Amino acid sequence: MAAAPTPRAPTPQVGVYAHTAASAKSAMFANIAACATLPGALQPGDADRTLVQAPSVAPWYKLHVLTPEQAGDGVCLDGSPPGFFYSPPPLLGGRNDSWLLHLDGGGWCTDPEACKVRSKMSKGTSTGWKHIDQAGILNTEAARNPTFHGFHKAVLKYCDGASFSGDVQDPVIVGDTSLHFRTPPVLN
Repeated sequence: MAAAPTPRAPTPQVGVYAHTAASAKSAMFANIAACATLPGALQPGDADRTLVQAPSVAPWYKLHVLTPEQAGDGVCLDGSPPGFFYSPPPLLGGRNDSWLLHLDGGGWCTDPEACKVRSKMSKGTSTGWKHIDQAGILNTEAARNPTFHGFHKAVLKYCDGASFSGDVQDPVIVGDTSLHFRTPPVLN
């Protein structure tokens, strides 16, 4: 009797970091993967029950701010918890096993004063996050994004001023502001 063939991992798209729920190793990735099981997220078999009323376009992205337990030592520049936006695949044409993870960009703050200013803006704090720009590969409409519209999509928000690489244990004090450079614990 021949051995069963070894399953092959899907080939990631160029420029996209493919990550499955089964291989989630960090707090951030585990929380993103958990979104696929939140109430309202589409599950296998849902098509049979909700085809008549289900939209063909996924809902807008929903913000998920991590709890201190989920984030561990990882925080934004101002000390607020990090987070991400998540959008499930649409019911019609969705792919429940495909993920697009987008690491938000935003440049570095290059000196203590610049970091202090950034800590009060959307690239330094999670306190004002409301929505994301759904342009390009983040768009949920099939006509505007034929390749990735059917994927689970998560946008990991950038809020540390150091490209997700700050790893200073104690806050840096600038005037009356405490700055935190501790993002790697979230991604590790």
